[in-house]
Amino acid sequence: SGPRAGEYRCRTLEDALSLPEIDFNAGRISETLKACRICHDDGIAVALKICGPFTILNMLLDLSVFFRGARKNPDLVRAIYTKIKQELLRYAEKAVDAGVTIISYADPAGSVKILGPRMAESVARDFTYGFLEELAKITGNRAVIALCPKTTFALIGTDLVTRRDVAMPESVSCYQEACAALAGKVGIVGQTCINDSHFAPSDRIIKEFQLRRKDKND
Repeated sequence: SGPRAGEYRCRTLEDALSLPEIDFNAGRISETLKACRICHDDGIAVALKICGPFTILNMLLDLSVFFRGARKNPDLVRAIYTKIKQELLRYAEKAVDAGVTIISYADPAGSVKILGPRMAESVARDFTYGFLEELAKITGNRAVIALCPKTTFALIGTDLVTRRDVAMPESVSCYQEACAALAGKVGIVGQTCINDSHFAPSDRIIKEFQLRRKDKND
């Protein structure tokens, strides 16, 4: 189920903004990247999970602090979004360089049930779209981005993506295998959770989601 936070590291939004950059040469992240490289070199398709801003912030501070700050100081919140986006992109680039085939992205603490429709739409427009746009440049023809369906639905609901049907390769039998096989051929998928190892679309069609071009006024 992954690590869980004990005491919060941060008490204010300023504390979160002042956290240091990720050190990729030490600690858990360094070991994770080494493991990715070992698996890749052994011929194993590697999927690496990364989390969105609210799941990260939920490990660092009481989210009620964030929601109060979002109302009182939106510029500070945007700065925190930018910091998280930059650090995640740095991590993703290191991961793809280490041979990761699938970048799995989810933000469980940032669901509509928790944020409410208005904030969820704001996050999709102000964070998720721009983050995925930059992430797609990193993954390029080397890896595929696999979204949590809740993130996909948020992008569809805000009209930020279009859909394209892609046939599953003949050699694969499930969604996970299809994602690995299509790395470099499709950019973003997200019709089911990457953890669902038994899922196989009955029509053997994978949905690729392409980011719409934003209007200059957006």
